[in-house]
Amino acid sequence: MHGAHELGCRLIPGFMPRFSQFFASQKRLWQQQRELEHLRKEIVTLRAQNQSMKEGMRRCISCDYRIDYKDRQGQAPIGNSNKD
Repeated sequence: MHGAHELGCRLIPGFMPRFSQFFASQKRLWQQQRELEHLRKEIVTLRAQNQSMKEGMRRCISCDYRIDYKDRQGQAPIGNSNKD
């Protein structure tokens, strides 16, 4: 006597390969969704860090980077540029 599952697989040609393929694609989709969620969280963190750095650089009056930026913009630098 054969089980219902075995009988069903024999009655529907190609059932097992399609069944396996379906679950493989679902697993891949689930993994991609997890990775996408992780990347979205990382973007939020990086944007917050970037904004924090931008605000810090705006407040900095002796930062060489800010002074160099001001020089490149044709504006008078704030503070000493430490250039000889």
